[in-house]
Amino acid sequence: CLVDRYNMSNIKKWTETIVNVLHQNGLRDVCISPGSRNTPLSLSFLRNKNINCYSHLDERSAGFFALGIAMRTNTPVAIVCTSGTAVANLLPSVIEADLSRIPLLIISADRPQNLIGTGENQTINQKNIFTNYNRIFVDIGLPDDNYNHLSNEINKLYSICSGKNSSNKFLSGPVHINCPFSEPLYVS
Repeated sequence: CLVDRYNMSNIKKWTETIVNVLHQNGLRDVCISPGSRNTPLSLSFLRNKNINCYSHLDERSAGFFALGIAMRTNTPVAIVCTSGTAVANLLPSVIEADLSRIPLLIISADRPQNLIGTGENQTINQKNIFTNYNRIFVDIGLPDDNYNHLSNEINKLYSICSGKNSSNKFLSGPVHINCPFSEPLYVS
């Protein structure tokens, strides 16, 4: 199997940029529900020794665990999950976070656009899945070389989640960041 080394290093740098910018903004806790599609994100969080990583096999449990940490610390907590129905399992905790103004960063892995809606449960349309209950949804697109744009976008989303945004348009609450990845996802 021929592996696209450029794509792999690009994915690694892309996910590390996301994690480093979140840490610089103050993120200290992440709940990870392991899956294949979110492996690049999970590995980047695990490599950052300044962020506490909690593993939860069940997304619903991860959502409420993250909600509890965010309530206790009054700071954003990230939840990382794989694509498809895994994201849908976070809806109850997202609703709680919305109504209670608790800062949650939902970071969902996704498939590229050409694989969405192809009939498998992991190919559902995740865009705006929390429409009525999150502050903002952003699909950051497939990894590319525009790390400055990515950093600016993640900075903006963190500030919206924490309620400390320049426009004061948003109160603290859930923000959904969708991260599509093409295969191969990682190289051992």
